[in-house]
Amino acid sequence: MVSLQLAGLLVLAATAFATPVAKRSCAPANSDKTIPHGETFTLESSGPCIKYLCDDASYAPSAIECSNPADGSCHAVGAVLTHNCVTRKCVHDGTVGFQTTVSKCADKDGACHSPGETFARTIAGTDYSNCSCEIEEESGNINYTCSG
Repeated sequence: MVSLQLAGLLVLAATAFATPVAKRSCAPANSDKTIPHGETFTLESSGPCIKYLCDDASYAPSAIECSNPADGSCHAVGAVLTHNCVTRKCVHDGTVGFQTTVSKCADKDGACHSPGETFARTIAGTDYSNCSCEIEEESGNINYTCSG
């Protein structure tokens, strides 16, 4: 009985003083970099707004954000941005990116108008007082029609 207890203590002592196994670094596909375990990094293929964590030779996204098409800045999922009368929301639904939620038309002062409204606009240096717009459903392109 004493020898079994002594053998158990020796196993416990050996385990307590054993050298820990070093975690392995990551070598992401299509990259010439090696990433140390525990470090975060980005991949050129997914852009600067998706960050990955290296965990013992494998990696997974640790932060997912959308890249603003206007300036490349990163924004959290759910963020809403309006630029040039187009409102976009950052979504993560299988892909990550901004989806247009509302499109309106800009007048000569930058104010936003719904399709069908009449407003003033400057086009190629000429001021027009009677403009309206249509928004193409498929592409989201905004087409202006102006007179006077």
